[in-house]
Amino acid sequence: MSLQGSLSIERMCQMVPVSRRSFYRSLKEQQPVEEEMEVRSAIQQIALEHRRRYGYRRITAELHRRPAGHRTKKYGDGCGVPNQLTA
Repeated sequence: MSLQGSLSIERMCQMVPVSRRSFYRSLKEQQPVEEEMEVRSAIQQIALEHRRRYGYRRITAELHRRPAGHRTKKYGDGCGVPNQLTA
């Protein structure tokens, strides 16, 4: 971590009454996950290519057929498609 300088994370957490677990949890929440953004983009692209006629099962199958081989386990069977396209 380039912002910490010469202080260790443990020492910084002692100076400001914060547990190390909370520090790492907040750090993880702040950083966007690149893979997640790629999967969401691929889901939206597939849905729009097929004019929203594909349901979650067909979109999941199409994701697995694509060369990138996105993992959809994190999103479950539904992939969150209806929520992402309604706006």
